[in-house]
Amino acid sequence: MAAETAAFVKSLRNFLRGPSDDATLRDELYVQLMKQLTDNPSKQSRDAGWRMLERMLECFPPSEPLENFLEAFLRKSQHEVCIHALHKAVYLGARVDIPDIDETDMAMA
Repeated sequence: MAAETAAFVKSLRNFLRGPSDDATLRDELYVQLMKQLTDNPSKQSRDAGWRMLERMLECFPPSEPLENFLEAFLRKSQHEVCIHALHKAVYLGARVDIPDIDETDMAMA
């Protein structure tokens, strides 16, 4: 399981580096993740999806047109951590740097 977690953390860091300059790609990633989280029967997959969504919100906010839709999705899902992360990203801006390995690994635990 530790090897799977390490591989997931490495993949997540690579994933977070990619779309930072392309708003269309960022929004597509948000939409696809919302689709994966909707009615997903796998608890493990849902948990990983919510953690990934939180990391995405820390690293790059959604575009203004997607922002309200994403917030409605988060409120319907009652996921307060991600709602807070969305508000922080929108009002304070995204992180300047990608989370380092230790920080990402700790957040995934």
